[in-house]
Amino acid sequence: MKRGMEVYKGMQHTEKEKSGVSPGGDSPCLPVCGVRVGIRTISAGERTPSHMHYHHSETWVVTSGVLAASMPNGGTVLAGPGESLAIPPGTCHVLYNPGRVDAVSLEIRVGESTSEEDCWPCHG
Repeated sequence: MKRGMEVYKGMQHTEKEKSGVSPGGDSPCLPVCGVRVGIRTISAGERTPSHMHYHHSETWVVTSGVLAASMPNGGTVLAGPGESLAIPPGTCHVLYNPGRVDAVSLEIRVGESTSEEDCWPCHG
């Protein structure tokens, strides 16, 4: 980990990244050596637009509430506390909270680019 932190300190970062806040929201993050870890809260009824990431996978480990991911030709996967959802790079998906309470999860991104800039709309 020490080597990873030395690499992180030598990189150029936005003010939010320097402060430990994910550029996509208020989740704390650890953007080190191709891994970004953060806490993500998705409000009841909230959903993302259909999108994909070319350069990283995403895994969400749910700590409270219910989280769902819909993928073309892959159906919908639900996860509750202690369960996880995993999306490989290049997979179109919609992440949403079908529950009545906030869904809180540990968000883990792994890949050559874990930034919010590696987010591309899916059409169709």
